Amino acid sequence: SHVFTSYNFKYLPGENQGFISDELQVSLQRTKQTYHPTVTIYGLEDPDFHALLAQNGFNPGEDEGFLLLNQTAQNPHRAYKHRSYVPLSQEGATTLVVQDGKDNERYHLPIAGRINEFPYDLYPLWPDQIALFTSMSELEEFRLQHDKVDAYYSITYSIKVATDLEVLPTVTEAVLDTLHAYIPKSDTFTRNQLGDLASQEEQYRNELLLTISAQILFVIIGLSNAYNSVHM
Repeated sequence: SHVFTSYNFKYLPGENQGFISDELQVSLQRTKQTYHPTVTIYGLEDPDFHALLAQNGFNPGEDEGFLLLNQTAQNPHRAYKHRSYVPLSQEGATTLVVQDGKDNERYHLPIAGRINEFPYDLYPLWPDQIALFTSMSELEEFRLQHDKVDAYYSITYSIKVATDLEVLPTVTEAVLDTLHAYIPKSDTFTRNQLGDLASQEEQYRNELLLTISAQILFVIIGLSNAYNSVHM
């Protein structure tokens, strides 16, 4: 199983001249598309993120910044299984400028390295998304430090568990029992998406995705003063 969280930003075309690859530029011109992707930062569990760094030859102590998923669909209008992929960014691009829709603050996100597959098969490659990866602790600290959590912007955690269809109800119940042992049912939202997504070819039919949204505003009030620096 894998636990992760995420946070979205707006992509700013005017501030990112020279970021997207020549191959993607040609594809956009050919298909006459306007490129307005969502920039999503995924916070992986710290051991998962450190393992991802090691698998791709990066040093956690030296390579500070985000890992960029450097692949995107050449033609997103084609069926998923027939898509071909091109690099998303220029090789020399080291910074991505984004804007937070919550407070309109802009951030220059450093690119420490590139990967070509979505880690741990958590999601397929979405053509309208720029995906960046860091550790869960770094993303949580960033949101707490910059006041990006409130009643409307809760921290959402997703759990992906591999299971067979015949034991799906049992696994779902076990996950929920464990969750509710620590978090009240009234403070959580859960959804088993396998039934909704099983017919879509881009989803693996034998995997369970539970999305858990925990309203942790009261916890944050007690913890926010403990975060005096941010490393993002």
